Amino acid sequence: MKQFTIAISCLLAALIASSASYAEPAQVSLRLDAVGVKKLIVRSTLATVATRVSSTREPLISIRGRPRGGTKGYHPSDPNWKETKPEDWGLKFVSRTFGDVLVVSSLNEIGYIHHQYLIEEIEI
Repeated sequence: MKQFTIAISCLLAALIASSASYAEPAQVSLRLDAVGVKKLIVRSTLATVATRVSSTREPLISIRGRPRGGTKGYHPSDPNWKETKPEDWGLKFVSRTFGDVLVVSSLNEIGYIHHQYLIEEIEI
């Protein structure tokens, strides 16, 4: 019975350690001055499902999201190949102003066969 208890304890410790080592990918974000901006255009794969969060305290536009994706199902011939984590893929937001129009775009999103990297949970 003692060996069974030790085995269960070791299994439980391994499960806790593995879940503790997995952390949510950090968010990518961009804060911009909203003075003079009359229109905001967001260009990103999941921009149609973005959440708008209103705040009247500051004339700022803040956009953030969470990097997601990977190469599930990809089996390269190189035995040393390692998958790039979404947070290391270089996903971020960039912006440019055209008169009173502010355009915010995601950078480095990709959707090609087994390679899918994008920004989810977008909040503006």
